[in-house]
Amino acid sequence: MSRATSTVDPAPADTVLQIEQLTVSFGHRGGDRVRAVTGVDLTVAEAETVGLVGGSGAGKSTVARAVAGLVRPDRGAIRLCGSDLVGLRRGAARRLRRTLHLVFQDPYASLPPTLRVAEVVAEPLVIHQIGDRAERDGRVDEVLAAVHLSAHHRTRHVHQLSGGERQRVALARALVTRPRLILADEPTAMLDASLRRELVDLIGELVRGSGVAVLHVTHDLALAQHGCDRLVVMRAGRVVESGRTGDVLGAPAHPYTAALVAAASGASRRKDPHG
Repeated sequence: MSRATSTVDPAPADTVLQIEQLTVSFGHRGGDRVRAVTGVDLTVAEAETVGLVGGSGAGKSTVARAVAGLVRPDRGAIRLCGSDLVGLRRGAARRLRRTLHLVFQDPYASLPPTLRVAEVVAEPLVIHQIGDRAERDGRVDEVLAAVHLSAHHRTRHVHQLSGGERQRVALARALVTRPRLILADEPTAMLDASLRRELVDLIGELVRGSGVAVLHVTHDLALAQHGCDRLVVMRAGRVVESGRTGDVLGAPAHPYTAALVAAASGASRRKDPHG
C-alpha cells in the first residue's frame, strides 16, 4: 500500500480486526452533525500491535470506541474475526464483542475502588458465565501472574494500589476471557514517565505469550516506536499514513507525520540535555 493513502491491502488470513471506510459523526447543539472520523481503513493481525497515533482530536479514540460498540458508525465495516459488527443484529454483535476488551486510559476511574483485585479480574468471567468458581479462581491466578502481580495482590482492594498496579489489573481483566483483540486507549496516559515504557513492554510480552492482537491508541510516538509493529497516523479524522513503524517514523511520507516526528524529537532533546 502507498503509505500516503488510506487504501488497505487485502486482509491476510490471520487478520483479527479489519476496518474499512469507517465514518462516525456526532450530533451538535445546533442540529448539524460533526464528522469525527472519515473513511478510516486499518487492519490488526493476530499477535500484532498496531499503533493508532495522531494529535488531540485526530479521531483515534473514536475509532476504538466504534470497534467496542460505544459509538455507532454512520457507515463502513468493522470486521472482527471475519464478521462485520456493523451489519450484525445487536445480540449477535454483543456476543462477538466478547472476543475483545477495552483498556481505558484512567485506571483510577475505570476500576471500582472498593472491590478486591480478584473480584475485578474475575468479573468478565462471571458476566459471560465462563467456568465454575474453581476454574475462575485458577484463571484469575494465571492472568495476575502474566501481568507480574503476585497472589498477594488478589485480596487487596483496588484503592490500595498504585496507578501502575491498577493498570496491570486492567490488563489482567482484559486477558481473563482469552480475547482475540485488546483495544488499549492511551493506557499509559495517567502513569509516570518511568512506568510508561514498563507497561508497553508488558503489553508486548502478553502479545507474544497469548497471540492476542492489540490496537494501541496513543499520542506518544516514543512509546509507539518502542512497542508497535505498525503505525496508522490520523489527522482530523482521516488516515494520512500507515506502514511499518520504522518506515513511518524513519522516513515519513506525509508532512503531518514528519511534523509529529520533529515535535517528538524536539521534546526528547529538551528532556535530555546531553542528547
